[in-house]
Amino acid sequence: MSVENYSDALQEHVVRRLRGWGELAGMEISHEEDKDLVKNIQNSLLKLGIAIIVGAPAEDCSAKQIPTPVYDRVTITVDVVENVLFNRAASGSQQPCKVVAKRCVSALWLFRPEGFSGVLVADTPVIRTISSEQYSIYRVTFKTGE
Repeated sequence: MSVENYSDALQEHVVRRLRGWGELAGMEISHEEDKDLVKNIQNSLLKLGIAIIVGAPAEDCSAKQIPTPVYDRVTITVDVVENVLFNRAASGSQQPCKVVAKRCVSALWLFRPEGFSGVLVADTPVIRTISSEQYSIYRVTFKTGE
């Protein structure tokens, strides 16, 4: 796999893994490259009260003295966003944001994307809250390499 496609491929593998995870069935799972990301999130928050967004991976090269870059630590985040009022209503998913975040952790735990040499491992902290006045947001963070 080329260096240029590494992060895009990782993001797509994570999206597919989450979409295929039975405990997340029926939830909108998007990534930052979706053309209508904002519209998808808004629709999901209005319909189910919850949305899952896979962020673009952050890449780092720890070996600075070699001739070509080696991306030996790639971090990927998954944000679970809940509109509590809609989510806990009868038409919502009725699954609390933190529970959904933990399901995302289970789905990605030691996940080996096809074509990758290693597995995803939990970063520290694996789940954290993100401040928002309007929504409940939990961020799940995994990494490759060490």
